Amino acid sequence: MQEIYFFNFLFYNRIHKKYIANYMTTEELKNILCTTFNTQQVQVTGENNHFDLIIVTDGFVGKNTLQRSKLVYKALNEYIINNTIHAITMKTYTLLEWRDYTKLNGGF
Repeated sequence: MQEIYFFNFLFYNRIHKKYIANYMTTEELKNILCTTFNTQQVQVTGENNHFDLIIVTDGFVGKNTLQRSKLVYKALNEYIINNTIHAITMKTYTLLEWRDYTKLNGGF
């Protein structure tokens, strides 16, 4: 049976006696979010396992901030559990909210 120990960004595989990087790229995370929320309007910045997210989808219509956050955490739960993602900050918008926001502040 293979034993694995997690240490921040790396995990140690005892059988192969080496550390293996445990991180995700911004592009990988963006693809997960685009697929989950059926949108192409996702911005992901960050590095290692700390990310900042902006997600724009009509899937958030009628949901408050907490409900939206729960949807995002649910989509990323397996990556949070194995420490591939350690910390995220997020801004979530419907398409209408995003249009209003970009009129005032500019886009991505």
